[in-house]
Amino acid sequence: MFTWTSKAFGLALILLVAGCQMEPGGFVPASQTRTISVLGGAIKVAAPAGYCVDKQSARQQADGAVVLIGRCSGGSNLAPAVISVTIGVAGSAGVVADGGAAMAAFFQTTSGRAALSRTGRPEAVQIVQVANSNGAFTLRIVEAGVGDYWRAIVGISGRLVTLSVQGPVASTLDPTSGRRLLDASILAMRKANPRG
Repeated sequence: MFTWTSKAFGLALILLVAGCQMEPGGFVPASQTRTISVLGGAIKVAAPAGYCVDKQSARQQADGAVVLIGRCSGGSNLAPAVISVTIGVAGSAGVVADGGAAMAAFFQTTSGRAALSRTGRPEAVQIVQVANSNGAFTLRIVEAGVGDYWRAIVGISGRLVTLSVQGPVASTLDPTSGRRLLDASILAMRKANPRG
């Protein structure tokens, strides 16, 4: 499960360059929509206010998906950010039900930090903050060569969903803005998928 998530996140970073139009301080999705359905309608990916889903970045594989979100055009007053949404297989949300203590312990291990790393190098990852609130497990991560970013792991529609929020290429989103955007992204996903 965690290995698939880190591989999918790496794919999301590759897609950032391929599926989005770069602009100073951020990227604008090539398509402007707030929600899309993936996996045959099993789950909706929803963007927080002022951000849009990049439909061209959406990749579905077996029973999982990766989608990128960025500022909608005209959203220049909002923090420039890249939001990636990784959706796991049906039934994978059970790991979240076990509580944050087990996940926190796992991510502090060498294997856990390797799973979080975009390069697979555990020594590159420093976990700055861990929290478990309202059914979402969140981590603030500093990674060598990547910077400071937030990640949340949450169960939605019976699937393990990972949301990551970071500044655009060569830019860091300040931690307070990043956390607010992460919370808004979790809320948007839950509202779009009310079945939990």
